[in-house]
Amino acid sequence: MSRTLEALRPSLAHARRSGALTNVWTTAGLKRDEVRNAAVLASLFNLLDAGDRAIPFLRAFLSEVEGADHSRLPTLTELERGYSVQTEACPLGAIDDRVDLSIEGATFLLLIEVKIDAAEGPAQLCRYDETLRRKAQALGKRPALIYLSPKPAREPPPDAFYADWSAVRRAARRASMARPQAQRTFQDHLLAQFAEHVRNF
Repeated sequence: MSRTLEALRPSLAHARRSGALTNVWTTAGLKRDEVRNAAVLASLFNLLDAGDRAIPFLRAFLSEVEGADHSRLPTLTELERGYSVQTEACPLGAIDDRVDLSIEGATFLLLIEVKIDAAEGPAQLCRYDETLRRKAQALGKRPALIYLSPKPAREPPPDAFYADWSAVRRAARRASMARPQAQRTFQDHLLAQFAEHVRNF
């Protein structure tokens, strides 16, 4: 055992120097705070923050969600045309219809309601779904609602999508490991660390 530990010592020292043993999201104290974790998720989906990792991560996540009609979700072509990401969005300006995450492109409007420990409110998703449809219709865009939570919704709208946090973890790992290790960027490392951070959500 001592010989094995001695052999591993240089690799461990290198990992410490490179920061590989430090998880920035754990160090930042995100814990299980829904608002803060939703903000990080939004930044990793955001083209301005996550660069060329944003679309692969978002696409990988969308491929993991459960729902009957995936054609309502944004396609790769639509995402490549550009989109904006907003947190704490109020689609119709009403503060009581504030959704955790909104992703809007030229042809689609995608809302993601994020839960970790909080309970689903009475008719919450049905209300969000109605708000989403009204705004999407006014804009001439295709609506989609995703409920991201450890457990499926009690009262899901018929066309809503569902994902648990393991879907986020798988998507983040897939996107972060898409390139050879020597070519991975800072954003790849952030994604890999977020995958580890949400492991127990």
